[in-house]
Amino acid sequence: MTALELIARLREQGIRIAAVDGELELDAPVGTLTPGLREELVQRKPELLRLLSWSRRSGRSVSQPLAPTDRSQSLPLSWAQQRLWFLDQLEPGSSAYNISWTVRLHGELNKPALQAALNSLVVRHETLRTSFPSDKGVPRQHIDNDCHIGIEYAEFIGVADEKLRARLAQLASLPFELSAGPLLRVHVLRLSDEEYILLVLIHHIVAD
Repeated sequence: MTALELIARLREQGIRIAAVDGELELDAPVGTLTPGLREELVQRKPELLRLLSWSRRSGRSVSQPLAPTDRSQSLPLSWAQQRLWFLDQLEPGSSAYNISWTVRLHGELNKPALQAALNSLVVRHETLRTSFPSDKGVPRQHIDNDCHIGIEYAEFIGVADEKLRARLAQLASLPFELSAGPLLRVHVLRLSDEEYILLVLIHHIVAD
């Protein structure tokens, strides 16, 4: 059992755990802290403290000067990114931190121009080309220098509004794979020759 799995198990049993001044602090219902569970907590204490500290410190505001970083080295996550990665490990496959926008477009759609605009945006903002693989449980930022994000097109001519909304909700709820990326998806639903819906999805970890 990993430290993340142990935290998830504690949550299922109603046990709250936190890192306070370098120690584990527990709030547990009577009878839930069995000897075996206590031993597991002792064995996993260093890793538990590290993971819980990420989540706690990510909420702090620290003023630091900005400086260029060598992209060829292994890049750590920001505190906010560490918290979101940690939450994703606790609930893999969750779409709770998906961010979505929908825009209704009117007029003739120039598909090559739309793709070119998206390409320029991705080239300009490296966070849109970033994924978060981990090595032995420690995540790192990986910035892809050559990341192409295609636009997914679908026909929805004559489809009832209820089915259209259901499809948009379904697309918005599809989870991202943080370790692989890309963490940006773009969909265009064609309603007629001159009416479209543009749906943009991004994971919060690259939008902090």
